[in-house]
Amino acid sequence: MADLRPFRGIRYTPKAGDPADLMAPPYDVISPDDHAAMCAQSPHNVVRLILGDRPSAAEPPPPDWHPQANTALQAWLANNMLATDDAPAFYLYTQSFHYQNQDRCRKLLFTALKLQPYDAGLVLPHEHTLPGPKADRLRLMQACHANLSPILGFFPDHKGEINRRLDTFLDLEPSLAFTDPADMTHELRCIFDPAAHALVRDPIAPLVFYIADGHHRYETALAYQRLVHPEAADGDDEQPCDFVLAACMSTADPGMVIRPTHRVIEWTDGPDAAGLLDIAAQWFDIQRLDLTTAAQGVTVAGEALTQADFVLYAGPSAGYALLTLRDTRIMADSPHPPTSILRSMPAPVLAQAIVAKALAAYGPTVTYTADGDEAVSLVNEAPTHRVAGLLRSVRPTELMSVVDAGERMPPKSTYFWPKPLTGIVLRSLENF
Repeated sequence: MADLRPFRGIRYTPKAGDPADLMAPPYDVISPDDHAAMCAQSPHNVVRLILGDRPSAAEPPPPDWHPQANTALQAWLANNMLATDDAPAFYLYTQSFHYQNQDRCRKLLFTALKLQPYDAGLVLPHEHTLPGPKADRLRLMQACHANLSPILGFFPDHKGEINRRLDTFLDLEPSLAFTDPADMTHELRCIFDPAAHALVRDPIAPLVFYIADGHHRYETALAYQRLVHPEAADGDDEQPCDFVLAACMSTADPGMVIRPTHRVIEWTDGPDAAGLLDIAAQWFDIQRLDLTTAAQGVTVAGEALTQADFVLYAGPSAGYALLTLRDTRIMADSPHPPTSILRSMPAPVLAQAIVAKALAAYGPTVTYTADGDEAVSLVNEAPTHRVAGLLRSVRPTELMSVVDAGERMPPKSTYFWPKPLTGIVLRSLENF
């Protein structure tokens, strides 16, 4: 069973300043401009702990940076910029925002999640990881002895029971509330009552936890556990390092959003963008669309009736087209197993038919963006040998089906949004 525990959170105090000036997105999505803005907002912005002076995670850390991050953390604790709660709690974090013409509110439960190897079947990944980011995060964890950022994941909640139970805690007075520059409202409620902890934990315990974001952080936490508490696998006494800070959501939460990640494909020589559509007609039914904006194209892709449909933007002259797979033989040598649901999802179909087949001889390269307008703009810069694949969102049921079958999603398949802010709650690895 999934093991969730309340914990004594580390939180900013009023002495640190305006909460809106102290928070940061996850370290791996921070741009250089974001970094500069957050450093200017406050000397105590959490970005100084998770990135330091680096403008982005793409930059290698200085050799002495990780101990410096711990020096800053300990100074903030000593000066009461940060304080540790006196009693363990679950923390309900809500993000209220506007998306697809609707006002939404997503609920995240901050908890200490018991670490489990993937093969135990209780905590499951949906994508592969790279060694570089894990090495950096491990050094930071070793220096600070803390979870500075949560992983993000979800539990299947087909009947909505978990979602309804979390709703009951919205009556608590927020201990933190602010609105960010994007007009998103963030609130935190502390669930200290031990009697309420079982109400949170019991319906979740029998369920599998699917990692949405933070695979590198989860695997880093496993590596840290092996270093600090190698006897954990033998069922020895539990230690704080046997758990990781997790932000959990319910699949029944109407605020759960998975945005699509679009593809921009570029190649040299060979057919132009319009000619590519002619080649694709071997395998696809192609419906020309009278559209003028990327948003319209994304909407058409999202509302398509056939599972594998996607919209291709082939530049100002060829415009937008809806592609529906007609001849599944193009997927015969797909890298995914014959029975895999991935063979009938837009990203793998586009990758196989367009990138690996139609353009194989012309050196195609693929870049990714969650912004449809950006994808279309990139095509307009070089419309002859560049197209944009506008995709629909991956559905939670599809993701779970892939993971349950023991597979991983292709790179850049999901973009869970909004990202939980780092700095809302931190967790010590030296005490429960």
